[in-house]
Amino acid sequence: MKRILKLLKAISNKMKLSEASQPFFTDINEEEMYFISDIEHFTKEILQIIKKEIKERKIKLVVLAGDILSFLTKYSEFIKLFEDYSLPILDLFYNTSKIKDVNKFHISREAIGEQISDYISKDIKKNKGIKNSVKYFKEFLNFCKTNKINVLYYSGNHDFLMDGERIRYLSDQMPILKDLFDFDHVYIPYNDLELIQLNKDLFVMGLHTHSDETNCNEYPKIREFVNSLKSIENPEKIIFVSHIPGKFKFSKLGSEEITLLKKRFKFKYHYHGHCKNYHDEYLEEGVPTRSVHFNDDLSNASD
Repeated sequence: MKRILKLLKAISNKMKLSEASQPFFTDINEEEMYFISDIEHFTKEILQIIKKEIKERKIKLVVLAGDILSFLTKYSEFIKLFEDYSLPILDLFYNTSKIKDVNKFHISREAIGEQISDYISKDIKKNKGIKNSVKYFKEFLNFCKTNKINVLYYSGNHDFLMDGERIRYLSDQMPILKDLFDFDHVYIPYNDLELIQLNKDLFVMGLHTHSDETNCNEYPKIREFVNSLKSIENPEKIIFVSHIPGKFKFSKLGSEEITLLKKRFKFKYHYHGHCKNYHDEYLEEGVPTRSVHFNDDLSNASD
């Protein structure tokens, strides 16, 4: 009886391909996908390199694997304080000693979001490098939209604010952030390991990076997933994407949990970033793996 119950539990915990979300039109093949990470500073020259390659390869889906809007790390402390809603962030704009009414205290949360949004907006206008990064990133998104190319975004440690749940919450409070991704052809997965269907035999699944701290390569929930009875149906049909690599080749930068995930599930392919000046392909736990850290000399094609 116990064996039957265990089997039933395992079946119920299987991640099925039939349950995949479909935010994009579902006729995309792997050769029509373009993977890139770690642009760091979006310039006119980088925009031209990417546009040229996308046109030549007739790309239908661009997958951004983190650290695309790296300037966001400049504002991370502001936003962390806002998320905690601690007094230090309120003290920047209000005399908190005079806030006694709880209801007024909560109303001020909306106001503080607008204040931070206004501050970031003004700071971007004053900083030529950041201003250009925003300008050319938006030009890139508009180029994709004009050419009917969809964009899939996974956050990195420098743009961890772009992880699915966080950016949706923050952008409701801070209009400046919504301007960075609120396009109908751009999709930021809500959760880690969200399964997305590209065609009947091809899927993509990925991880966001949730922190810019030294522990940004730790994924306790993924370890829990690997150690549980949960399983992924037909991982050989799934392309796995993360900003952080596994530990096999990058023992200091990589994530042990990602290596464990690949050991358990033999994905079709794994694309990652985070590793400067490394752009080669290698095997980790039997999974073909490639770093797609941007390189303007090699133009970082994902052949």
